[in-house]
Order: sequence, then C-alpha cells, then structure tokens
Amino acid sequence: MRINLVTPFAEKDAVKSLGARWDATKKIWYIADVADLTPFLRWIPNLAAATEDSTNGATRPKKSTPKVPINQSKVSGLLTASLARRAQM
Repeated sequence: MRINLVTPFAEKDAVKSLGARWDATKKIWYIADVADLTPFLRWIPNLAAATEDSTNGATRPKKSTPKVPINQSKVSGLLTASLARRAQM
C-alpha cells in the first residue's frame, strides 16, 4: 500500500535515508509496503486515512463542473453580430 508523505525540502534526505521514494510526476515522497510506519509518522498528516483499507469504499471525491445555464438568445445575438461584421468586410 502506498502512503504519500508531507515532507519539507529540508527533510528530504531524512525520508530518503529511511527508504522513502520520490514520485517525480506528482512531486511527492511516498512509502510503499512498509511494515513499520513509526519512523515516518512525522510526515504522515492523517495516519487513520493513510492506513485505511482501500476496499472500504473510501474514494477520492470527484471534481464536478458547476452547470451554468447558457442564455441562448445572447449566444445567437453574438453569433449574428459576428456574421454581420464579416459580411461588411
């Protein structure tokens, strides 16, 4: 199981020496399949969430885009004005 660590730059050598790995894509230190979390506790902000089994239904919240109604008359008015300007050129 992977656990991401909140590690200040000044402490990167300490986590690296304990066996943490660097994820260059996410730019974060992490540990994977570590039996004893004790040396890493200071970099794990929420131990309960980090050790929770992923099959419990705990999932990351999905981002949603707010639905904003489009004023069709305004859109068609802009389109008509744009076409009229092109015709004058």
